[in-house]
Amino acid sequence: MFAFRDYAVVMAAIGAAAFVHGYGGIGFGIVAMALLSFLELGMERPSVVANINAMVAMALLFFLARTRSRVDWREAVLLLLGTAVGMPIGYWFICRFGDQPVFRVLLGGFLLFFALDGTRGIHAPRTLPAGAGVGMGAMSGFTGGAFVAAGPPVVFYLYSRVRDPRQMKATAQAVFMIGTAARLFMVGAGDAGYTREIVALGLAAAPVCAVGLAVGHGLSHRGSPLLFKRCVYTFIALFGAVILARGLWFWPA
Repeated sequence: MFAFRDYAVVMAAIGAAAFVHGYGGIGFGIVAMALLSFLELGMERPSVVANINAMVAMALLFFLARTRSRVDWREAVLLLLGTAVGMPIGYWFICRFGDQPVFRVLLGGFLLFFALDGTRGIHAPRTLPAGAGVGMGAMSGFTGGAFVAAGPPVVFYLYSRVRDPRQMKATAQAVFMIGTAARLFMVGAGDAGYTREIVALGLAAAPVCAVGLAVGHGLSHRGSPLLFKRCVYTFIALFGAVILARGLWFWPA
């Protein structure tokens, strides 16, 4: 059974994650896992809660974003080909190392790397070649399978392909939804599986997720593409630093 504190942390984590994801089209898994790491439940079980609500957030944002952008299925397929390779490896990683500080250190360092590299390209954007989509998809699959944080490689690739990255929000959500559905299947087929309590905990946060997502998405169109990019990479850097610091704090002497 979960205590009241567990429910409070989950609601706050999912609400914050949905707001960030609604704004930038990325960040649900990053924010949710960073905040859910404060629960004394290891990392694999909170990842199920994050996965359930990630599907809610991505499906809703896909519907909302399609009014302003279309899905570029060519780009999506390239990313998904790589995701199919990387995700099983990533899920094995969390099952093997999820309760160790090294897990958080690697995730935090990974997020900081993408945030800092993305920040350098804000004013002089780099256009990644189409062939990079498979490699970025594989990296996204690994981080999605392990950390429920598939976003950075996907948006790093997709947002570099257009002048206004908000045009790629629908494409990103299509990739995320398919990848998240695959991860949910792997969890159910694995040794950990689902429990009634963990599924109920995840579903209880779904209304909070929907509200946070809608508010964040509405705010994302009140500003320039430059501001949008800056906010996205700031979100990634902030939560990467939190996860990294927490991992180092508990690093064995």
